[in-house]
Amino acid sequence: MNRTPLRFIIFLLALLGAFGASAQFRWGPTVGVNFNSFKFKQKILTVDQGFGESVGINGEMMFPGIGFGIDLGLRYEQLGASLNMGDFPMWEDSYGKERIYIHNIQIPFHLKFKYTRFQGFEDYLAPFVFGGPTFDIQVAYGKCDAMKFSGGDLGLTAGVG
Repeated sequence: MNRTPLRFIIFLLALLGAFGASAQFRWGPTVGVNFNSFKFKQKILTVDQGFGESVGINGEMMFPGIGFGIDLGLRYEQLGASLNMGDFPMWEDSYGKERIYIHNIQIPFHLKFKYTRFQGFEDYLAPFVFGGPTFDIQVAYGKCDAMKFSGGDLGLTAGVG
């Protein structure tokens, strides 16, 4: 019986446990607004920007002394825009101006670096850089028979603050 995979898993769990013993975990609510527009590969209609919102919970686990950590979250996000379908001859008989909303569950998983050499002031204000994948799972969308939606997205996010 080959025990190498079992030993490797035990080693990884011990290593994660060693880091977890000194990590600082913080979490809190997030609320946001966005202005967005939909893009299409072909010029089949015009789109007016729309308003959307997001709400959720976000957490970070930082490893003290090195400034690196993980940023995780779970959010509800609504995207919206107006589709001017009546402007094009192929839509004008059946559709006019359609308001579309897309409802997503968003799961960001980011690696984070926070500068923590401020003698305790970093508990209140600290510059940071983050990046990583964001998973969007589509849970609902506005009814428009002419549109088919993807079911979700995978994106890469980067930011500073």
